Amino acid sequence: MVIEKTIEIPPNHRLFLDVPPEVPAGKTIITFTTVSAISTDNSVRSEELKMKLLSLRGSLGKNAFGGLDGVAYQNKVREEWED
Repeated sequence: MVIEKTIEIPPNHRLFLDVPPEVPAGKTIITFTTVSAISTDNSVRSEELKMKLLSLRGSLGKNAFGGLDGVAYQNKVREEWED
């Protein structure tokens, strides 16, 4: 599991971190990366995201919903819930 959150380090350099309950107890690694070390150009990040999303296009294939279109699949699932 990876959780990424942008935070601001206060002048006293003390952080208090609440961890979501779905994170298992035990050892973990916390990594700090300063904002200046990553791209803050939103156009670059937007383009990267766009390319990642486009790379997923068609990855489900024709049989992703048992050969049904999305609406027909939702209706089928709802019928199963009502039974």
